[in-house]
Amino acid sequence: MGGEPHFRELEPTSTPTHYEFLLRVTPEMFRGIAVHPYGVPVLSIGRAIANATRGSARRRKEANARREVEEALAAVEASRRKPPAASAIRP
Repeated sequence: MGGEPHFRELEPTSTPTHYEFLLRVTPEMFRGIAVHPYGVPVLSIGRAIANATRGSARRRKEANARREVEEALAAVEASRRKPPAASAIRP
């Protein structure tokens, strides 16, 4: 075990040119995250949560809009009905 590194070298997830560029410009202290992006895909999880939330919010807005239109149509229909005859109101 003498000269073996503690962590196994991970294969790059980007093109070789970009990988070499990152190795040259990224300080060694920060290379783990910049050169080897492994772990939890935070952006993908965030996008999935946003899409799920956006879908339920949209369905709720659509349902509210439908209800509002139905109420407005009911009010229009009620206003178009003829009022009862005057003789029917008086006993």
